[in-house]
Amino acid sequence: MEDDKSDIKAEYFQEIGVPRVTVRGICKHQGNIFVEYATDQVEMDRIYSLPGGAIKWGERSRDALRREFKEEFNMDVSVGRFLLVIENKFGTSKGRIHNVELVFELTTQSSEFDLMVPGLAGRWLDLNGIDKYNLKPDELREALFTQSLNRRKHLIAGDMKLVR
Repeated sequence: MEDDKSDIKAEYFQEIGVPRVTVRGICKHQGNIFVEYATDQVEMDRIYSLPGGAIKWGERSRDALRREFKEEFNMDVSVGRFLLVIENKFGTSKGRIHNVELVFELTTQSSEFDLMVPGLAGRWLDLNGIDKYNLKPDELREALFTQSLNRRKHLIAGDMKLVR
């Protein structure tokens, strides 16, 4: 049975002072990595992040990741190995965010996707040029760029600076 409170927003977690557990995926396809971004940002200020979202009560993290990709981009993904945990703390115009993010390796058979959520877009970036993009958190971009994900299992990210 699904909990009625499964769609509680990040603001609630801020109010009660509890980190939110989310799941993210590094989805690679033909030398590219799939990222998401808010459509209200102009290209030069755009912040990219790994797609994913909150884990619902009682849901397995791998199932949550498949669900999030389907709901947001109509993509079918295969969830591979667990890669790392990111403790991510940052500020936005709406307040401070503290996520504990479980990151998995993903694969997909096709680079095709559909935009399913207003205000959210996706894009394939060349993994070899990932250092050119504003992928957040910075520590993740550095780990991808240096190919050190196989050695690092725990990233501490964010210093609570305001992100717009």
